[in-house]
Amino acid sequence: MAQLILSHVDHVLDKMNEELVDQFDNNPRTHLGASSIGDECDRKIWSGFHWVGGKKFDANGIKATEDGKHSEIVMATRLKLVKNIQLQITEPSGKQLHFKAGHFGGSLDGVILGAGYEKKKMHVWEHKCCNVEKFNKLHKLKMEVGEFEALEKWDIVYFAQAQTYMHKFNIEHHYLTVSTPGTRSEQSCVTNYNPDAGEYYGEKRPRDIIKADRAPSRISMDPAWYKCKFCGFHENCHGSKLPDVNCRTCIHSTPETEGQWTCALHHTQLDEETQRMGCAAHLFNPSIVPGQQLDAGEGWVDYKTPDGKVIRNTGAQVIDK
Repeated sequence: MAQLILSHVDHVLDKMNEELVDQFDNNPRTHLGASSIGDECDRKIWSGFHWVGGKKFDANGIKATEDGKHSEIVMATRLKLVKNIQLQITEPSGKQLHFKAGHFGGSLDGVILGAGYEKKKMHVWEHKCCNVEKFNKLHKLKMEVGEFEALEKWDIVYFAQAQTYMHKFNIEHHYLTVSTPGTRSEQSCVTNYNPDAGEYYGEKRPRDIIKADRAPSRISMDPAWYKCKFCGFHENCHGSKLPDVNCRTCIHSTPETEGQWTCALHHTQLDEETQRMGCAAHLFNPSIVPGQQLDAGEGWVDYKTPDGKVIRNTGAQVIDK
């Protein structure tokens, strides 16, 4: 008779993963990033910019992020081994190459000369690390639709990021390197600048999302649809989860053109620390509260939740009525 093998729980590794999560900085970034501007859902992008909440990174998510960063360092080191390749990954000051336009910004992995098909022209360089299945899909697409069209069909978020960086840095070509975890296999993909896409992702879409004073419409009203089901904001959009309390979820705050946030109630400019803390007079932007607004008065708003309860948002608290 075959013996049953019992799984062994290693409490040291369990504790390690707990500490990894506890010590990880889960605070959302202060700006709207180029790495997210290609997401299909406007509401998801807006919610991230407004610090609505969403899921925090678990241990596996943190490890995947770290693996991606490590892979980028390894690939940069290996590219520099190639004769006649010029790869710049930082500014003269040592800071990462980046752009900032009001609330919209992004940091690129580098710029490279001597790669791609136009070897005498500068290319934006980006590196991505992905699983083997996705890695193979890119290779297949390059064979089917051609290299210049492959990135857009492979990953629209990466494509939008590429077009944004080319637009902002006035560079006509993008050289993407892609590796499997552990950086054991690699391939490249060249994409050319598309003026329409660059203008849309680099200018119009971020401007429209930043200017919106309420959350955009949901991409789907079906909570079971896979793109909604696996979104970090699923419970905010389709469930009963209330937004986080901070200045960006408050009805009184406004993102200004030059990259600042202001409070109409206190007539003041809000620094990052103040934004994250919020204040006792905080009232949720009604467009992100799961429920129907029933009534409102000075310093309070009543809502009917999807399960039929009536709640009152009064200051920085919510109470059942």
